[in-house]
Amino acid sequence: MLDRTMALARQLHAWHSRTRNHTGYRILLGGLSLAILAVCAWFIWQQVSGSYSTVAESGLHLAPDRLAISWLCVTAATALGAWEWTLLVRALGGKLELVQGMSIHLTSNLAKYVPGYVWSYAGKGILAVRQGVPANVATMSIAAEFAIVYICGALLTLIALPFSDLVALPLGWRAVLQVAAIGLAGSAILGILPLARWPTLQAKAKRSKFLEPLLSFRPSRTSFVMLAVLITWWLLAYGFSVLYGQSLYSGWNHLARHAVALAGALLLGQIAFFAPTGIGVREAVLVTLLAASSNAAEVLILAIVFRIEMILGEVLCAAIAIAAARAQSVLKSRSGANNTNG
Repeated sequence: MLDRTMALARQLHAWHSRTRNHTGYRILLGGLSLAILAVCAWFIWQQVSGSYSTVAESGLHLAPDRLAISWLCVTAATALGAWEWTLLVRALGGKLELVQGMSIHLTSNLAKYVPGYVWSYAGKGILAVRQGVPANVATMSIAAEFAIVYICGALLTLIALPFSDLVALPLGWRAVLQVAAIGLAGSAILGILPLARWPTLQAKAKRSKFLEPLLSFRPSRTSFVMLAVLITWWLLAYGFSVLYGQSLYSGWNHLARHAVALAGALLLGQIAFFAPTGIGVREAVLVTLLAASSNAAEVLILAIVFRIEMILGEVLCAAIAIAAARAQSVLKSRSGANNTNG
């Protein structure tokens, strides 16, 4: 089944290579690109404007420093996610420059606000192939990224849960469970090294074209990506906790409780494919987990604020990445022209 899918992808890529220089095709592709961009911009504007109206009507006032720190954490986590996916493509044997890889990840990520759930993944795969990444490598990188994000989100939950005050346990048991969770996280990150031998042997035995990337798989780089994703989860959780008054010197329980709530909201919201970006699902999970320690209305409003922060951070990172990719292309073309003239 996978081989047939990849064969179809290769046929589509070959067709694209034959027709991409035709004037009509280029006009059609440009029109579609503008249409997709306009649709994404419209859906993003709808979410931002609607969310902002809700926050403005609530009358909730947030300290500017809390908003700034929270937004910086969210924006940094967004940029780190693009960097980590680019490293993952390289770990699977693909050749992708850092600037181009981050631009692909961040621009395709904006399509997640369009109903349909798969647009961001499809866009990422198509753009990666256009940059010379083999279709099977692009496909496996997207699947691996999805798995790593979920695994690290689950590890974050396990590490934070014992001292989150969401479970009633004696202090000793909490310490034991947290040490066990940290050990499990370390085993999951380092466990890729020995486990990588099995898929490599499978790729050699089956001689499947889809599994070819596993022959050049770099387990140590993937372990590093997992560690980076786990750290990114914590950065995102800290940014979320700041909105609720978490300071640099506040207690661990405060951050742990919000880390568990955020991980549950984001992961369950992504599973709910029928709701673009899990809208409604995220907020319901956060209210369920945090209403006992905070006012339910405040939890809901701050969840909306955090959603606005994520959207603005994603748009800003995508704009910077696009500008950087274009500047790099211009510099390369000028360098090539100078070398030719010389």
